[in-house]
Amino acid sequence: MCFNNSKHELLTTYTKAGLAVLNYGLTSTFFQLLNIAEVSTDAPVLAVENLGDEYLVANSDGLYLVSVTKNTNSGLYSSKVIQFLPVKNTIAACKTSVTAFAVLSGNNVISAFEKNKDGRYKMTSNATLDFIEKNTEIYTFKENNKNYLIGSSKGLYQFSFFKNLVSNLGQYIPEQSVYAVCTVYDSTVYVAGSKKLYLLNKAKRLTEITSGNFSRNENFLSTVYNIFSDSNRIWIASQEGLAMFRHEGTPFYSVKENESFIPNHIYQINKNKSEKIMLSSENGLYTYDPGSGIAVNRKEDTYFLSMQAPDGNQIVSSINHTYVQDRNDLLSIEKIYPEFEGFENLSFNDFEYLDTGRIILSTENESGVYIWDQRGKKIKRLESLLGISERINQTNNLYKDSGAVFILTDNDLWEYSGNLLKKNTLKNKLKPYGILFDMVRVKSKYFFTSYDNGVIETDNKFNVQRVFNTSTGLSDNGVYRIHSFEDSLLMVSSNNGLNCINIHSGKIKVFTEEDGLHSNVFEEFSSFAINGKIYFGGKSGFTIVDPGKINFSLNEENNLQLMECKTVDNRNVVTSIELFGLNKLTFPNNTSQITISFRNLIYPYNSRIKYAYKITGLHKTWIELGQTGSISLIGLSPGTYHLQVKAANEDGVWSEPKELVLEFLPKWYQTWWFKLLVFLTTAGIIYAFYQYRIRQIKKQHEIRKNIATDLHDDLGSTLNSVKVFTNLAISGVKQEESLQQVKDNLTEATMSLRDMIWVLDDSLDTVDELITRLKQFALPVAAASNIETVIKADSEVNSRQLTKEEKRNLFLICKEAINNSIKYSGAAQIQVDIKPRGKKIQIIIQDNGKGFNADEVKKGYGLKNMQYRAGQIKFKVQLTTAPGSGTQIILLPL
Repeated sequence: MCFNNSKHELLTTYTKAGLAVLNYGLTSTFFQLLNIAEVSTDAPVLAVENLGDEYLVANSDGLYLVSVTKNTNSGLYSSKVIQFLPVKNTIAACKTSVTAFAVLSGNNVISAFEKNKDGRYKMTSNATLDFIEKNTEIYTFKENNKNYLIGSSKGLYQFSFFKNLVSNLGQYIPEQSVYAVCTVYDSTVYVAGSKKLYLLNKAKRLTEITSGNFSRNENFLSTVYNIFSDSNRIWIASQEGLAMFRHEGTPFYSVKENESFIPNHIYQINKNKSEKIMLSSENGLYTYDPGSGIAVNRKEDTYFLSMQAPDGNQIVSSINHTYVQDRNDLLSIEKIYPEFEGFENLSFNDFEYLDTGRIILSTENESGVYIWDQRGKKIKRLESLLGISERINQTNNLYKDSGAVFILTDNDLWEYSGNLLKKNTLKNKLKPYGILFDMVRVKSKYFFTSYDNGVIETDNKFNVQRVFNTSTGLSDNGVYRIHSFEDSLLMVSSNNGLNCINIHSGKIKVFTEEDGLHSNVFEEFSSFAINGKIYFGGKSGFTIVDPGKINFSLNEENNLQLMECKTVDNRNVVTSIELFGLNKLTFPNNTSQITISFRNLIYPYNSRIKYAYKITGLHKTWIELGQTGSISLIGLSPGTYHLQVKAANEDGVWSEPKELVLEFLPKWYQTWWFKLLVFLTTAGIIYAFYQYRIRQIKKQHEIRKNIATDLHDDLGSTLNSVKVFTNLAISGVKQEESLQQVKDNLTEATMSLRDMIWVLDDSLDTVDELITRLKQFALPVAAASNIETVIKADSEVNSRQLTKEEKRNLFLICKEAINNSIKYSGAAQIQVDIKPRGKKIQIIIQDNGKGFNADEVKKGYGLKNMQYRAGQIKFKVQLTTAPGSGTQIILLPL
């Protein structure tokens, strides 16, 4: 790859298409595959160099001078070969000036080229590199301050080349391959070996890069195959990804758990009289020296404090005892200082020097605060010394400000000054702030770390003026230690990284393990400032911070790129589409799912990059995805959608949205013409049904009329006969026979009338009659199929009456359900139960058959017919079934 700084263009080899161009802007990144028609894609590109407005592209066929231009209207790039040099077997190339370059051939021949006045390049000299062993593979070739560097399978070679002469200047790291080198503005050279990443300075001294963003990822640094510099930034291309760091170095140096480092939680950091760093930890007492590393003092206990007594002795305090350290031996403190007789079991967690020979000590085991006068050989509890009754038991920290010492506790802030003890409160109208772990004074203001509340800013009267917490950008409200730098910055340790607060602007910049910290987890009392550095201790190590190297400005750069779209059709066929240069996708009507992936291309801060998306028209607000760089869309209706995606970088700065238009083609039955056809067909059916219904109503009216006529004629005829036979009986003619005939005629008329009334008047229909009709229908049919059928009703509903519509529709629904069970269920038993449901009834029809898939039957006519009939009489149908579990249908009144 090579970088054109003036145009913000990165040209890189691309495995699928030869070359690609990346336009790196301040707020966005544009990526495009670049096909050069004259360059064969069969011969892989081996080198790319920027020569002002031109690019040198080298492959095994020869050298191509290529112009790359951007169309101002479309924003797309095009390329053209302006000169071809038939230099065969080129394996590497490097720029020596804006108008000159050199190439290395497979036979270890170096050739130099310069640009003539006519704008074309010609060879000016060449030579053979005899000092490179045969069968050595060459991986990279770069110019460095008029000398040359070659990275090979035998290490790093450095040589000079003048006209046709070469001079070997040295070979470095021959025990491993060198894949890439890069020279920075100050002649420093970054060297990517097959095992590690190195720096080669002007004095030819080689040092290993062991700290910074990649100190915790050995795979990243051992798989680097290209490096280039952009001003003060170093870009490295690794198998783990593309990343950037700054040449001036990281402000963080971490010392963490490994084979030679065994401290666990580091509770306190201080120094001894030899200026070495003392580490009091959960699993022992250790000494750290930058030159020699970690040394073990004691390993058998937990230690909370290490300090120097006024006479220079080293005092250490374990979980239940205090000692004087004598080299690697610990002597109980009262053996050296008799005044500690009776106090030797105290565990101290902090101290501050008072006047000559006096120290104030706070305890870890809630035993209060003590004043130790070494010269006077006295130690007393602070309250006893001052003669006050109120006692301070639990303490978190001590802070000395001029002549006053502040005692920070969970509930109060005590101030000890001039033999006076005063209780202060952080004043706030809404709530008091407690669990105070640390404080610092910056000019006339105080800043406190209040666990679970964040950082509290007060005036010199402890009136709260500002609060920094997660809502204002703090990484975590669980904060511990605080240090100031140049009266403008605050460094704050927490449960989730380090926070740098700009006091003037209020902005907060968060640093995590990805920035080079030993861990994101720190300890409550573990920090120490010395020689312009701040040591922050925590879980499994500590971090040394150089505040002067911190770049506090927020990173405004974003490099969001839409990467790929994967589609799945209704046959589960997966198709991938690269999204580089695309702004619209059209999907066929058999697409069932699409997945869009995107990435912030060039940051190593993977755990802090966040993504969000929205579809205009569907979403009013952005939908945050966290660290998930993809979205899946299922079941979108046919139409055109505008998908927008944005990303927040490691400092929480959101990019400009990138938009992708998604067009989903409709299925044939979703097209407008099909919908129109369905509408017309439905309208025709409705009209036909209307006409049919009119005919049916007329027919029913005719039937009712005929019945009324028959009833009139039949009943009239019968009554007329009764009249005749009555007159005969009165006259005495065949009196007994006439009376019997009258009786028979009246009985016949009554029965006929009752039958007709039962047909026409549903007020006389009962549940019992419905059961009778169901039995008359179901029992013979079920018996013929060897199915036991039980039809019953609760006694309290037998006499309940049904309207004609209820009787007719309930009977037909039951008939439909029983028919289905007999035909399809394979059941051995069918049971119909009629039970009360308020003032209505409910009917349960169930079988013990094989059941079926309810989703399928919902599309069938039978269930819809049942639901329709139930709806006519204000009932509803509930279906419960599953394969192998029988079928149950319940008719419930609405």
